[in-house]
Amino acid sequence: MTGGVLNILKRGLGWLAGLLAIVLLWLAPAAAQTPERRVALLIGNAAYSEQVGQLNNPVNDVNALRDTLIGLGFKREDVVVVTNANRFQMLSAIGRFRTTLAGLSPGDVAFFYFSGHGAQPAGREGRLNLIPVGTSAPTDEAFWFDTLAFETDVLSTFEAARTNAVLILAVDACRNELRLPNRSLGGGDKGFGVVPAASGMLIAFAADQGQSAKDQPSASGVRTDLSPYAQALIEGLQMPGQAISAVFTGLRPRVVNLTGGAQEPTVQIKLNRDPVLRPGAVGPGPLPVDVCEGARRDWDVVRASSGTEALAAFERAHAGCVVYASLAREERVRRQNASLPQPGGDDFLNALRESQVDPKVLDARVTPSTTRAPVIFVNPATLPDFALFRECEDCPEMVVLPGGSFQMGSPSTEAGRNADEGPQKWVNVGRFAMSRFETTWAEWDACVTAGRCISGRSDHSWGKGRRPVINVDWVDARIFAGFVSGRTSGVYRLPSEAEWEYAARGGTSTRWSIGDSDGQLGTYAWLRSNSGGRTQPVGGRTANPWGLFDVHGNVLEWVQDCYVNSYSGASPNGAASTIAGCASRVIRGGSWDGIPLSLRSAHRSWIDSSTRRYYLGFRLSRSL
Repeated sequence: MTGGVLNILKRGLGWLAGLLAIVLLWLAPAAAQTPERRVALLIGNAAYSEQVGQLNNPVNDVNALRDTLIGLGFKREDVVVVTNANRFQMLSAIGRFRTTLAGLSPGDVAFFYFSGHGAQPAGREGRLNLIPVGTSAPTDEAFWFDTLAFETDVLSTFEAARTNAVLILAVDACRNELRLPNRSLGGGDKGFGVVPAASGMLIAFAADQGQSAKDQPSASGVRTDLSPYAQALIEGLQMPGQAISAVFTGLRPRVVNLTGGAQEPTVQIKLNRDPVLRPGAVGPGPLPVDVCEGARRDWDVVRASSGTEALAAFERAHAGCVVYASLAREERVRRQNASLPQPGGDDFLNALRESQVDPKVLDARVTPSTTRAPVIFVNPATLPDFALFRECEDCPEMVVLPGGSFQMGSPSTEAGRNADEGPQKWVNVGRFAMSRFETTWAEWDACVTAGRCISGRSDHSWGKGRRPVINVDWVDARIFAGFVSGRTSGVYRLPSEAEWEYAARGGTSTRWSIGDSDGQLGTYAWLRSNSGGRTQPVGGRTANPWGLFDVHGNVLEWVQDCYVNSYSGASPNGAASTIAGCASRVIRGGSWDGIPLSLRSAHRSWIDSSTRRYYLGFRLSRSL
């Protein structure tokens, strides 16, 4: 009996061992195919002071590179773009990236890119300093203390993460435009020596030792909105089957051609693994035929043509060269829409239907300070900064806002300031979209008709249509946001308080987005002195610098945050303040019954989240 039981057990164990072996063999290919994680930190500084020297293209460089990396399999949330950053903001971003690096595996890839001013301090041969925005003047002794030493502030920080991932660092920073004083005054050199790579890294520089990189190419018939190095890098990364080392070693002839021989990139390679970011038939080794060669040759002729057929054919023929294909797409769409009514007109959507444009996309208008024509896109995330879009017929019209940093709150010297507007705090805000107008009754009634929003909210006998919806509480606003999200591909929500102030300021730091004087405020806002004692249709006043209407006045606007009477603990990344059991929510912007002081960009109010009043409305944000 005992021997029989043992035989049964032996057979059972053997069967289990065999099953386990089969399971492991089945799982092995899946484990081998687990995709690598790809992360990136891209810093582009352009808005330097006149004393340092402003640049044209760094922000364009990092935005174009971001889109390229996403096309190569980097997840959008893993590509961090920081623009026009001061020293603290650069160090903070680099510190966060170091934390990311520490969590990577040997099969992962990390990419760091800087575009902006850089220089070698006088007497520091072979050293490189990256120059943030907001430094002292180059003639000031404190100038170099405001900069970042690449070797210690960047390279050593990344080395300290002890990551086993592939680490790529590319620096496009030896700028001709840097206005350093004479070297005898301690100004330093615009060119810099090459810093050697550490084990496991590839470090690439836009120019060789002692050279200065260019902000724009010298060759004709090429893009002038990207630096020569960024343009060549983007083209190189899109070539299929190329190992990272082959991509960077192959940039030299292209950059030399773009700069007329004035700039020669260099690269230091000590990689332990040489990944291919874009799989293809061609393996590691010399670069294949330049995928953009034909596009560069044909672009001038196609651009000079009339109509859209040649542009469409060019776009199809050179789809592999994203740099020029995107130029052709933008120009083609601009021409297609030249005859359309301007966005916002009553017959705009009808004209879109007649022109057979995809109804999911909609108008886009770019930087408010220009007169560029509308462009139509399907995916709002691909739109340029300050573009307009609407994702459904009854959806809010949105403005794409650039990511950036600003000082939230008001200085202690600001007239009319309240204590809860401080202490001022630097906040980094990611790229997002915000409603161009306050949410209107027409938009709200579409939600009511769909059975999602509560009916019976009073318009106070003032009329509906294009007037902002009123008598809605905080929960009503969130329900409406969920309704819009459900009709689109995006996540719509109430803005955080930091996002709201960042957008309302529109790049300014003054009391109102129009300046420190309220003399012209009535041109931009509906307030007690001009509103007639009621709300007014949205868009009836002048927009702020970023194309947003009624950020001052008309109705107070709900935001996501719980009210806290100080910014001491405010999030540095613009996240909303959340407190368990929070009852009071922040409202911003002032109303039709407000006085100028209550319409200031930094002014804060709060109210119970269940409150509904005839001066309370909202606008939405959309994550990108």
